[in-house]
Amino acid sequence: MDISEITNAIISGKLSNRELSACVNAIKFARTNLSVANKAKFPVGASVKFDGSSIGKGTITGKVAKTGKVYFKVESDNSIYKVPANMLEKAE
Repeated sequence: MDISEITNAIISGKLSNRELSACVNAIKFARTNLSVANKAKFPVGASVKFDGSSIGKGTITGKVAKTGKVYFKVESDNSIYKVPANMLEKAE
């Protein structure tokens, strides 16, 4: 099953509550693992990028200013953003 089939099954209402809960738990587990991996991969000063479309800015590139348990502070163009660790990618 690929991502489009999973998405269609969720949207169409074909999954039971138990199956939906299993999907939610799998997503939470994957996001936690990604956050832990990113915390080790991006120390303070590392160049990173993230999708800022939710705040109307497109892709934002900057440097890690501070790492936290769940969020990183990323400094970019005289602004500091509080970004979930699982949203960060290596800037090229």
